[in-house]
Parts: sequence; C-alpha cells; structure tokens
Amino acid sequence: MKDEKRVLLLKRIARVTLRVLLVCLVLFLAVTAVKAIFRKKIPTRVVDESIRFSEPDYDADIFSDPMYVSKERNIYWSEYGNTVLLGESCPESLRWHGIADASYYLAAGAEQAFFREFFICLIKGDSQNYKSFFTDSFFSNYTVPDTFTPQKIYDISVEVVNRAPGEDGSSVTSSFILRYRIMNNNGTYRGDVESDAVRPVYITTVYRSGAVRIDSIAYYEGVKRNGK
Repeated sequence: MKDEKRVLLLKRIARVTLRVLLVCLVLFLAVTAVKAIFRKKIPTRVVDESIRFSEPDYDADIFSDPMYVSKERNIYWSEYGNTVLLGESCPESLRWHGIADASYYLAAGAEQAFFREFFICLIKGDSQNYKSFFTDSFFSNYTVPDTFTPQKIYDISVEVVNRAPGEDGSSVTSSFILRYRIMNNNGTYRGDVESDAVRPVYITTVYRSGAVRIDSIAYYEGVKRNGK
C-alpha cells in the first residue's frame, strides 16, 4: 500500500510540475511577444529640422531637368584600393537614363547588380518595391519610409569595407559605405542631408541563395530622428 501511495504521490507531483512548466512557458512566450511588439525600432529616415528642403512633388518627371540629366548616375565601385565606374563601356542605346544595362553590372558581380537596382528604385521613387531590398529580420529593428518622391540621386559611390562568411556557413555578410548626392532634396527619403551634399550611409548586406539583401543601416549620430 505504501508503494501505491508513493506512486500516486509522484504522479501528482509530476502533473503539478508539468502544469507549472506549461504556465511558465506560456508566460515567457507572452512576454517575448509583447516585447517584440513594443520594442522601439530605429527609423531609417532621419530628419535634421534645421535643413530647408525643396517642395515634394510625387508626380515630378525628374528627367525633364537638364541639369540632373547631365549628372553621372552610374556607380563608382571601390574595393581593395581600386575604384572603377561600373558600366562605363555600355553603349548609350542600352542605358536607362544614363545607367548602364543590368548585364554590365551583373558581369561585375551580384552585389554590384543589387546596388544598381537599389538606386534605380530610389531614383524612380518606387516606395512600393523598396521593402524588397531588405532581409525579413531587418524589419524587426528598423522602419522605412512609407512613401518618397523620385529622387534626383547622382555621384554614387559604393565602398566595400568588409566581407565575412555568415554564421550559417551558406551566406556572406558584407559591409559597405554608400555616398551619393541628391539634387533638390525634398526630405521625403533622406531628411538628414542638404541638397547636393554627401552624408555617408553604412550598411550591411547578406548574400544567401543567390540573392543580396540589406540587413542593417547606420547613419552619423547627432541628427534628430523624427517620424518614419
């Protein structure tokens, strides 16, 4: 009888312990979910309220501006101390508003082709497809502008800072410094830089399964962050 009572007692203790563990697990998951929801994300559109911006025009045809059309929009790529202008040999007939055809960038590498599409997206003001340039985990830490006008971006340079194998062994993480100018900047995309000025952007990308995506963005500190 004593053995039966001991078995029953042990079963009862096991049931209570299991219930306690389940309750703890549910509470842990709930707290984690709440933290994820209310965690403060970093806005990638930062605003310096001392800057006077141009008036936004979402329907603007930026290529009707001869001053902007005359600017260089291909990417200067810097790596291992060498700088080259990508797509320089591309004939005019194959260019998109002065930017060399994608095949010329792809011949240089997947990262080069990625940045061509990234800057074309900004120049077009294509805010709908903008999010596709980022990893899923990026949006756990950052927000991006909901909309922005076509951007008169020119004088673009991408400098390779570092490359390293990813922790999963099947990806490559790379760091870059992006520099570019925006003519008549209206602040809808970059609210931290004056027209025709340069303020570097530090980004990290992940190359996985043949695709490059941005995983983090960092700006110079000391700028008021306001809005999305």
